[in-house]
Amino acid sequence: MENESETQVDSSASGRRDLGWKYARLINGKDLNTIICIFCDKVTKRGIYRHKQHLVGGYRNAKKCRKCPEHVKEEMEGYMSSKKNQKDQMHMGSEDVNEDLFGLEDEDFGEEINSRMNVTNISSGGSNRGGRGGRMFSSKKPRQKGPMDHFFTPDAKMVVQNRKRGKMNQTTINDAYKKEARERACMLITRWMYEAAIPFNAVTYPSFQPMIEAIGQHGVGMKGSTLHEVRVTNLKKELALTKDLMKDHMVEWGKN
Repeated sequence: MENESETQVDSSASGRRDLGWKYARLINGKDLNTIICIFCDKVTKRGIYRHKQHLVGGYRNAKKCRKCPEHVKEEMEGYMSSKKNQKDQMHMGSEDVNEDLFGLEDEDFGEEINSRMNVTNISSGGSNRGGRGGRMFSSKKPRQKGPMDHFFTPDAKMVVQNRKRGKMNQTTINDAYKKEARERACMLITRWMYEAAIPFNAVTYPSFQPMIEAIGQHGVGMKGSTLHEVRVTNLKKELALTKDLMKDHMVEWGKN
């Protein structure tokens, strides 16, 4: 018993900010994934978010706590709903939500990332634990890109060709948002064309759509080309590419 009391750590002393720790204990202070419910002593292996599911009930991934007081259940349910709404506002439209429905991420390291919420109480009006009166969706945080993305990002021209052939048509649950975002982007592109006196038919050039695709692959926060890049850096690269494409023709011209 003495050893057991030494290994169990009171959650209030662990310095965690999430409300779920108010009703949890740690077996090992270094293991934030293994949590004990203070009401029923059930051990949860998947972090604080799974423990909160255990307290609230109605989730397929967590067994409901039969001893959790009703006021605690309501408190936790309101807390989870509030945090989810905050994340919805912060990350609205940051990435396709069809990749991970209900991707809830708490500040605790023991959190189960991208947990899928179970739809419950269908017979009583279609509401679930994620919110009143229907499903609520949360977008994922913008994915941080690293060196490996250089190797796995598809060629922009190939993406455009495949889309024209109907190979990449996919309906997602945020199509309405994408439509609005596209209209906003097209308006800004059009305004730039007006200011720069670019001919309207420039949008029909084969290089136009690959440019748009490449910008989309970069994601949020891309800095536009600088004057130096347009006038010097990229001009030299394009000149070198043109010369490379002309090599075979120059060989043929030499024969004649």
